[in-house]
Amino acid sequence: MKSMTILSLFSLMLVLGACNDGPAEQMGEDIDEAAADMSRAAEDATEEITQ
Repeated sequence: MKSMTILSLFSLMLVLGACNDGPAEQMGEDIDEAAADMSRAAEDATEEITQ
């Protein structure tokens, strides 16, 4: 019975933790997006130079 309660609480924490992005996760997503934008800009610039 005790292990079932612990398992239920752990499952609930996982579900609630996955529902919304925290500030650190949002910041990570913003950094990823900025890196992707910079990569696209560098690729566009090299294409313009080679043409």
